[in-house]
Amino acid sequence: MADLTCPSARAAPGAKLIGTLGADGRVKPLRTPLEVDADFIARAKRQGEPEARMRFAAPCAQGGCGHWTGQACGLIDRVLDHIATLPQDVRAKTLPPCTIRGDCRWYHQTGAEACRSCDLVVRLPAEPVAAE
Repeated sequence: MADLTCPSARAAPGAKLIGTLGADGRVKPLRTPLEVDADFIARAKRQGEPEARMRFAAPCAQGGCGHWTGQACGLIDRVLDHIATLPQDVRAKTLPPCTIRGDCRWYHQTGAEACRSCDLVVRLPAEPVAAE
């Protein structure tokens, strides 16, 4: 299998900016990913942690990531499990546009369910999420 991309990577030189957090709390995908460099990250950090308001993608680190279970990404599984406990379906009704779907770790692992939930994932919440 080709190298897969993590859709919830840290802001680091070489990562791609793939979305920004909208006023509604959902990630809005960019039409074209933007490769970021150290200068971009330094400027973005002036207003707080970039991951609290932007989504980045980078090659999946697999065993180098705390979410790796040994065989898969545990983060998307936890996201989908949490969404299943909510009183109403908050997932997108249709697949949102995506510039990394073809090599996205989450899509390859869980299919369209990951895509329908992806815009709900923010790497560093601006405020803690209360337990439901």
